Amino acid sequence: MISGTVKAPSVEAANLDEVEAAGENCVVYRTEADINDFYAKLVKARGDPAKAQDLEQHPLKVYIPENIMTIDPQEKGIIANDYNINFYQNAYKRVVMWHLSQRHEVMLYRAINKP
Repeated sequence: MISGTVKAPSVEAANLDEVEAAGENCVVYRTEADINDFYAKLVKARGDPAKAQDLEQHPLKVYIPENIMTIDPQEKGIIANDYNINFYQNAYKRVVMWHLSQRHEVMLYRAINKP
């Protein structure tokens, strides 16, 4: 990345039209269950190279809803959330970070029906 030969991981916004048009080289998470399922695979693969190979994906883009698996700021001990910061459950953060570590382009979108 430093030499400019590899694209740095990125997080960008996407709209629903882009999500619906996602091709076969994309991963689309639509629900909490989708995220929790992949997170369970991450946990199982920890320290096991054979299981880690099952996680290997080479998507062009990863679409993940930005408005699910959030935590109320008061649960984090934050009384005044003046900056409207979103806090997320651990599984959500780990899945996003795993994709970024694989240099996948993460696209956040707003799901229509928040579970």
